[in-house]
Amino acid sequence: MNELEWMDLHLQCLYHHDARGRVRQTRQPGGGALCPLFHLGRTRLGNLWRFREDLESEAVRELSRLAGKEEPLPADHPPPERMQAIRSLLGSVTEIVFEWRGPAFRFPPEIPAPAPGDLPLQPVRPGDEALLEQSFPDMLPDVVTGQPMWAAVEEGRAVSLTHAARPRAVPGSPTCLATEVGVATLASHRGRGLAPRVVAAWARSVRAEGGEPMYSTSWDNKASRAVARKLGLVFYGEDLHFT
Repeated sequence: MNELEWMDLHLQCLYHHDARGRVRQTRQPGGGALCPLFHLGRTRLGNLWRFREDLESEAVRELSRLAGKEEPLPADHPPPERMQAIRSLLGSVTEIVFEWRGPAFRFPPEIPAPAPGDLPLQPVRPGDEALLEQSFPDMLPDVVTGQPMWAAVEEGRAVSLTHAARPRAVPGSPTCLATEVGVATLASHRGRGLAPRVVAAWARSVRAEGGEPMYSTSWDNKASRAVARKLGLVFYGEDLHFT
């Protein structure tokens, strides 16, 4: 696929869409958090955008006009030329409480096996909840809904964890080819190369099941971008969205 097609798949993975292509919810089990009012996906081949289903028609028309004038993503990834105009327009409709801008990556055709390390990696499946009870108790529901899930384990507890933040199969939406990874490492265990290892294990599981793993983050998350770099992930575009 080309970069624009990867961005389209990314948006399918992130959101439930209605018959008009408007965004209804995030594709998380149970609906997840409130989805953005507007999402602009930028690539070097062109741009795609989505609107939340309840956004007023007049705002949709004006945002479409602004987004349609944006050039494809330059190599140095500057902010959109009309970013302030988009922000102001949305701010005139409702209060903007969250803004996100960051890179989106795909995995290479061949995903290398996780690098050797001092802690074992293992899948976390239903029945393995004890691994999360001390370190990641808020992730216990995802043992069922966020598969595949992988962990680096020390003394019977997960210390670095990956899961499907946007699973391929979510109630209320067609099954998606792609799934987005979520990754977390205990503060006490950061800087030991655990995140790249568990992400690689997770991504290989997704591929083995016939799915396509995807990875996105924010520009200011240097640690997350370092994971993408260590794994040789391929940049294909940028997300900008306002909630």
